[in-house]
Amino acid sequence: MLFYHRKEGKRKMKSQPVKSKAKINEIIEWMTEHRTQRDTLLFRFGINVGLRVSDILPIRYNDIYNGDGEFKEYLVVQEKKTKKEVRRILHNKLRIHLDHYTIDRPALKDENGYIFYSQPHPDKPVHKSRIWKVFKMVEYAMALEHFSPHSMRKTFGWHLFKVTNDIRVVQKALNHYSPATTMLYIGIDQMELDRALKLLSLG
Repeated sequence: MLFYHRKEGKRKMKSQPVKSKAKINEIIEWMTEHRTQRDTLLFRFGINVGLRVSDILPIRYNDIYNGDGEFKEYLVVQEKKTKKEVRRILHNKLRIHLDHYTIDRPALKDENGYIFYSQPHPDKPVHKSRIWKVFKMVEYAMALEHFSPHSMRKTFGWHLFKVTNDIRVVQKALNHYSPATTMLYIGIDQMELDRALKLLSLG
């Protein structure tokens, strides 16, 4: 299958979240069939932890597992951009996928390797530019728009908001300065706000 990059002119389009759970599952199915286990796990991981890809790629085995090979209570990461510490609980489904991945790669445990390592250079994390190309392949193959590695973090934020209906929870999770910034970031537009307000009936 051939892929190419879309030319969008000089105007840089912002990455968008994947708002449909059905579409998320379609992406995972396509990646499972056409991409590596690493790439598929990276997508699952990114949409469930909401970290920037620059904070995901340096994650090592010992950041997730303890010395007995059991999951730590929290994944703790210092964000490169903000220098703030972020703590994430990894839910059971994601843990199962991580176990399947790491069990097949004993060197990760033996050498405290990078979870998302470069295939040509296993002692290094995969390069961000490589992940960008993978996401562009997915974008083209599935006729998505504005799909990039940053879409994982926005997808996390969008679905966290749908679960909680509390923009401040999402703001805290994403380390944003204000709720307004978070609303804009995850793509809550005026039309969606108007639709929600029409459903609001009090008193």
